[in-house]
Amino acid sequence: MRWPRTLLLALSCLPALGSAASAADPQIWFNPHGTSDMMDMWTDDAPWPNAAKKVDVLEIVHWWLDTVTDQQVLEITNFAKQHHMKIDLEIEAVTRFPNQCGLGDEGYTAPGDLARQAGMLKRLGVKVDIMTMDEPMWFGHYASDPAACQLPVADLAANVAANMSAITALYPDIQLYEIEPIPAVTNFPTWRQDLAAFQIGLSQGLGKSVRGVQLDVGWETPAWQPAMQGMNSFVHQNNMTLGIFEYATFDVRSNTEWINSAVQHIEYVEGTLGIVPEMAIFTTWSPYPQTSMPETSPTTLTWLINRYFRQRTVMTAQFVGAGAHGQLMDDAGQPIANATINAYVPGVDFSQPLPTRALQDVVPPNAAYGLIGYRLNVECNCAGYNDVLVGLLQYQEIQGGTRSYSYIFPFFPQNYSGVMVDAEWVGGVQVNRVIATPTQQLAANSAWFPVTPNATFTFTVPASTIGGEGWFGHAMVLWADANMNGITTNDYLVPDAGKRLMSSTTTAADGTFALPVVWRVGPGSAPITIEFAGDGTHRSVAWSPLP
Repeated sequence: MRWPRTLLLALSCLPALGSAASAADPQIWFNPHGTSDMMDMWTDDAPWPNAAKKVDVLEIVHWWLDTVTDQQVLEITNFAKQHHMKIDLEIEAVTRFPNQCGLGDEGYTAPGDLARQAGMLKRLGVKVDIMTMDEPMWFGHYASDPAACQLPVADLAANVAANMSAITALYPDIQLYEIEPIPAVTNFPTWRQDLAAFQIGLSQGLGKSVRGVQLDVGWETPAWQPAMQGMNSFVHQNNMTLGIFEYATFDVRSNTEWINSAVQHIEYVEGTLGIVPEMAIFTTWSPYPQTSMPETSPTTLTWLINRYFRQRTVMTAQFVGAGAHGQLMDDAGQPIANATINAYVPGVDFSQPLPTRALQDVVPPNAAYGLIGYRLNVECNCAGYNDVLVGLLQYQEIQGGTRSYSYIFPFFPQNYSGVMVDAEWVGGVQVNRVIATPTQQLAANSAWFPVTPNATFTFTVPASTIGGEGWFGHAMVLWADANMNGITTNDYLVPDAGKRLMSSTTTAADGTFALPVVWRVGPGSAPITIEFAGDGTHRSVAWSPLP
């Protein structure tokens, strides 16, 4: 987890995406440690009364206990008790021994730290119901950074069991859950066997089974979707529950963008993929959203908790003639009338300008130079088939400076270690077309250019895909100081995949609809989607036939 220390439909008789049956609402887990108003939340008049009624589990991060007083701990835990919330102690579970690996890495604790912190809660009479491990397999076994331990699975299980045994001695009835990142963990071909071996070894060493796996999702790469589907299957086949961190992509630059991004992820997972987790976890590890309250503001975490409870929707559909017929209902079986239904194909409309994404930020105070460019299958913890269109990337200082810079590849055909770079005309403008297979990588960089420290700038990226696959990568601004030393504070965004509207209609009083034109797609093609964008009461839902 990235803690803030310094993202029934049918074709004839076939099932389809977007066909989740009505499910019970998941447990709501809430970790407010990343917001500035955390310590203002625990009074009777705190402005989140409705969201507080919905929270089932309140999370306390173990290292936070070393930074607060007994009174502050009791303010939070007494509030949780009064509101019938369970307490989860979230821990870094792998023991880091002196002069050994793990120093400075997330996921590790020094011997005795967890025992001391749990002892504080026990001394205060706090009942701890749950213990959640922060990505032990990733940090303790898979991660390849220089400080990581890369312990064998059996050794990792024994290490973690010994580290947590002091907590289970204090709280013998405590329940155990595991957080892991996807697609990071699922990129390894043996992840199922490895995860099962770790959980079995931990159970044998600790006398407790892992009850569920919570997913820290790398929303920035399309690879999260098959990773989540695989992990969902693994978890339920092993009689565990699934949790999802309802989080935004890393490239958002405002409270509103963060909330909108999180909402899109929630509704895509549950309304399109049909995966409704048993645990929905609300937290932030980024500068946004800045606050958890008030719940009435659509820029806060508690607003998002309430927003989660909009009614789920269910769509049924089938091809009829040149179009498609279907019905839109809520998950209680009631029809939704007068709703707009749109059919799309993924990719780009060559007659229109490329869709554009932009970010606005401030140049680091020690930056003297910038570089703009994009990445495919590299520096993204991802790999996939990219067939993408990229227009003119533009950097422009809009306040506190006047520097500007633009970048695009030359338009003549080029081959970069197998990656093909050519040109297309889109919306009357010539742009690059780049094709990279999952085993091919491209790092496209501009020249370094002067920038103004502390200036507000925009970075604009016109880009899309040909067939809806990609982006497996990102566009970025990199920074360097006056001596051309790199600065770690960089800016990233993931371009849109793009989609084209084919057909549109509205639902009748009984929720039925008839789309006049829905193109068929053959094997291997990106599928059409039929979408309801949601409204003030209902969630969005999308249907796509399975290949």
